[in-house]
Amino acid sequence: MTDTSEPGEAALFYKKAIKISPTERNRAFNRRLYGRALILAGQYETGRSEMISAADAIAKLSSTAGYNSEAMKTTRADVYIRLIWAEINMGWTTYVKDDFATLKMLSADVLDSGRRSTLQNGIDELNTKIQSLQLQPAALQKIS
Repeated sequence: MTDTSEPGEAALFYKKAIKISPTERNRAFNRRLYGRALILAGQYETGRSEMISAADAIAKLSSTAGYNSEAMKTTRADVYIRLIWAEINMGWTTYVKDDFATLKMLSADVLDSGRRSTLQNGIDELNTKIQSLQLQPAALQKIS
């Protein structure tokens, strides 16, 4: 079975998923997917805004009882990795440097070495791609 849907159809699907999400966690995760689908459908500003709002909602969950703080911090940083890749894939690099700097800051908050290592791999891949695009973000060093 192949996916023959249009990017706009995915955005509509995730918009509906947000409305029926039973928890704040589900809403935040669906907003992340909705934002990425909007970017891929060419609605860059709205999609970016949705993804950042999702990351902020995930940040609130990291201090909520019952949620794993490290997992939520990692997921928040991962939202930025996915945001930057969507921006690059669509050739919309207006905010890549700013988003990369935010990603570096968020990654520094993750204390678990396994999670940090996973994030570092994503950051390294983005570094390579960003350098090939000659965007040269200021914060290219590894997480310390």
